[in-house]
Amino acid sequence: MDENGVRAAAATDIAIFDRNAIADRYIEIDAPDVVEGTAEFDVSDNGFLEFAAGDKAKLYLITAKAEDFLKLKGIADGSLFAQNVRLSLGNTKVNKDIVKTLSDQAKHLFFPMYHNGITIICKSVEAGDALKITDYVVVNGAQSLTVLNRHRGRVSDDLRLVAKIIEIEGDDEFAREITLASNNQNAIKPRDQRSTNILQTRLEAEFRQIGFEGYRYIIKRGQDEAGNVIINEEAGRLLMAYDLREPWSCHQIYKVFDEKYAEVFGRPVVNAWRIILLSKMMVKIEESLPTIGFVPIQRYRLTRYFLLYAISRLLEEDDAAQHILSTPMALLEDGERLERYLNTVRTVAARYCVDLREEFVGAEAQDYKSVLKSPTQVQEMESRFRKSYMYDVARDREKLPSADFA
Repeated sequence: MDENGVRAAAATDIAIFDRNAIADRYIEIDAPDVVEGTAEFDVSDNGFLEFAAGDKAKLYLITAKAEDFLKLKGIADGSLFAQNVRLSLGNTKVNKDIVKTLSDQAKHLFFPMYHNGITIICKSVEAGDALKITDYVVVNGAQSLTVLNRHRGRVSDDLRLVAKIIEIEGDDEFAREITLASNNQNAIKPRDQRSTNILQTRLEAEFRQIGFEGYRYIIKRGQDEAGNVIINEEAGRLLMAYDLREPWSCHQIYKVFDEKYAEVFGRPVVNAWRIILLSKMMVKIEESLPTIGFVPIQRYRLTRYFLLYAISRLLEEDDAAQHILSTPMALLEDGERLERYLNTVRTVAARYCVDLREEFVGAEAQDYKSVLKSPTQVQEMESRFRKSYMYDVARDREKLPSADFA
C-alpha cells in the first residue's frame, strides 16, 4: 500500500485493500458459462421455424437426430449444463419413461411427440441446411441428454428431438429468465434457483481451490455426491443454526434459499473453511445423539440443529474459544488442536443430550416437536441449559470448552 492508501486508511473506517490483499482474497471462478466452439444440427429434411423477438433474441425451432445432440461437447462432465438450475436427477419418472421409449425402437419415430424438447441458448446461429451454433449451453434438457448419452447404444437414426435454439448475446438476465421458465418437468426448488448465483459458485470454486481433505461443495441437484461432499442445503442449515441462531427454521429449507438467503450466505465470514468446520462439528454432534436414549428425538431433524445452536451460545461465553474460532482455517490446519476441539464439541453435545432427555422423556414431558419449532421455547430452553452448564463451571464440576483445546 502506498502513502495515499496509508493516509486513506487512517482517515476513515473503510477497510482499504491494496493489490496484494485483493490477490490473497481473490477466488477464481473458472467454470465457464457456455461451451465455447461450434456445433451443427442437420435440418435439411424438415427445415426450421424462425422467430425474431425484436432485436433482443431470435428463436429457431427444429427437429434433429438425437445423434446430433449427443455430439454436443460437455454432456459427460456437465459443462454443457452450466446455466441449468439442476442436473440429471437420477431415476425419476421422466428418466424412466425415456429409457422405456429407447428400449422400444418402434417408438423412436414418435419420440418428438412424447418429449418436451431441449432448450439451447447460444451466442450466434448460422442457418441453412444445417443450423450451426456458436458458444452454447443447454438450459433445459440436462436429464434427457444425460440419459440418452448413458444409453447411446440404443439410439437409432429414427430418434429425433425437438429443440428451441435461442440466439442471445450479452443479456444474462434474459437468459436466466428463459432458464427458469424452461425447467418445468420437475418442480423447481428455491435451491435450484440459487444454483447459478454468484455466492454459490464462488463457494464451490473456493472449496475446489483449497482442496482441504478432498471436500467438494454441491450446489445443484444431480451433481455427483460421492466422496467427501457438503451439500449447500446442509451448509445453509448449519449457518442458520450456528451463525443466525435460528435452529427452529432449519427444517424450512425455502428460508435458507429465499427470504434468509443473503443473511445465510452473503456475510463476509462465510467461506469454505467455516462451512467445513461446522460440518465436522455436526458429525460430532450426531455421534452424541444416542446419549438422549430416546430414538424419536435422536432422529428428529431439528434436534441436531438445536444442539449446534446451543453450542454456539455456550462458546460465546468463552473468550479463548471465540479467538480460536475466528480463524477456522488455522484450526482446521492444526490437526492436534482440531481433534481436541471436536472431542470437546462431542462432550458438550452429550451433556446437552442428557438435558434434552430430562426435558422430553418422562411422564410429564413436553412435545419435543412443537418445542423445537418454537423460537421462544427454544431460546428459553437453551438459556436454562447454558446457565446450568456455567453454574457447574463456577463450582468446578465442568470446564469452559476452551480448557481442552486452547
